[in-house]
Amino acid sequence: GVHIYGTEYFYSDMIESRPVEVMAEMLESFPQVTFDLGPPTVGEAELKQWLESDELQADWQPESYNVFDHNCNHFAKVISDKVTDRGLDDALMRPLLDVTEKMLSELPEWRKSLGMGFMNQITRLVVVSWGRATRKKKKELEDAAKAAA
Repeated sequence: GVHIYGTEYFYSDMIESRPVEVMAEMLESFPQVTFDLGPPTVGEAELKQWLESDELQADWQPESYNVFDHNCNHFAKVISDKVTDRGLDDALMRPLLDVTEKMLSELPEWRKSLGMGFMNQITRLVVVSWGRATRKKKKELEDAAKAAA
C-alpha cells in the first residue's frame, strides 16, 4: 500500500483505503517495509478523483488480479508514480516484483504455463476472499478509531 494524507491506499480484491493507524493495527504482526517517496505532487481532491476514475477502477478489479504481473505491489508502483515526482524507484521495486514475475522462469515452458494458470487461480481466490473477509474488520477498526478521536 501507499500512505498519503494519513490514508493507506492498497489493492486486494479492489482498490481500498483506510486510515494509516487502522492498517497498522490490522497488519501489526506482518513484516512491512516503508520507503519515503517525498512530498505528494497531487492534492487530496485530485488523488481521490483519480482513484475513483472509471479508467483506474476498471484496471483494478478482482478479475484483474494476477499474482505474477498485476498484484498489490504493481498497484503500489502505479499509485507511487502518480503521486510523487520520483515515483517508486525501480531499484527498490524490481527485487520485489521479480519474486512474482520471475518465480517460474527456470521451468520448462509446459510446466511454467501450467503453474502460472494454477497458481494465479488459487492466489486470486485467496486474495479476493481475504479482501472480502477483512473488509468488515478494517471498517470496525476505522469506526473505533473515529469514535476514540
